[in-house]
Parts: sequence; C-alpha cells; structure tokens
Amino acid sequence: FEHTLTLENMEGAGLLRQQQSKSGWGSIKRQFNLFVEDGTDQDVSYAYSGYAPLSVRLVQMTRSQPKGWIAVKDALSLLHGPAQELQQPAVREQDPTKPQVVLVCFLGGVTYGEIAALRRLAQLEEGRRRFLIVTSEYINPKKLFESMRCDAVMNLP
Repeated sequence: FEHTLTLENMEGAGLLRQQQSKSGWGSIKRQFNLFVEDGTDQDVSYAYSGYAPLSVRLVQMTRSQPKGWIAVKDALSLLHGPAQELQQPAVREQDPTKPQVVLVCFLGGVTYGEIAALRRLAQLEEGRRRFLIVTSEYINPKKLFESMRCDAVMNLP
C-alpha cells in the first residue's frame, strides 16, 4: 500500500494510464522504427542495444524527410500533443563545410542514453549536424521514481 500514492502521482504525470481501448504503441513502434532487429552499428539504436529513443528518431526525421515533419503527419498524429518545426531564416549564406547546429530541447529531463543516441546520430551523419542539447535535468530511472514518491507517506513509522 505504500506505493499507492506513487502510482497515483505517476498517473497524474502521464506515465501510467488506465487502458480504455487498444494501445497505439504497436503503431508508434512500427511507424518510427523504434526496435531494430539486426543490431547494426549504422543506426542510432546501436546506443540502446536495438532500441531507438523516440526523441532521437524525431530529430533524425528532420533531416531524413525532405519536407521535415510535414512529410510524416500520419505518424505524428499517433503521438500526444502538437508537432511544430521552426526553421530560422538564414542571416547569411551558410558555409557548406561547416556543420548545421540543431537545438534539441528536453523539458522534464533527458537520459544519458538519449544523449548517446544523439551523439551516434551526429557520427552517422558524418558531422553534417551538431546537436546542442538543452534540458531541465539529467534523469535516470531512480531519479524519476523518487520524484514521483510521496515523501509524507514514505517517512511514516
């Protein structure tokens, strides 16, 4: 019973949800190719032993799709929340020998695995893009679950 409030907090944060209908996870997994079976080192999933974080797949799509996220509206409709891509107009002609700088923001925290996958993506793109990561926190499973814990209950005798 001691973790009942923790589970309630997780539900309030959107990490747990009572399943009312069929889950969209299977479609999301297929559309974004989140699990790679062959285990090749030529994919960002290499950093996660076969799993590609959705956040990194979204960043990857900004380059792999000719029209960016607009080209994959069907896939994005599977995700909760709005999708928006902002491109800054070039102030001057960009030197093609210099890498583009991409600002990647993680609100709520980023895992070290996601950072490793972004580094792998930069390597796979042969340095054509550099990723500048902005985050509110580095997060791991222990930190995540401790932040959901109800301390008032956990400290009772």
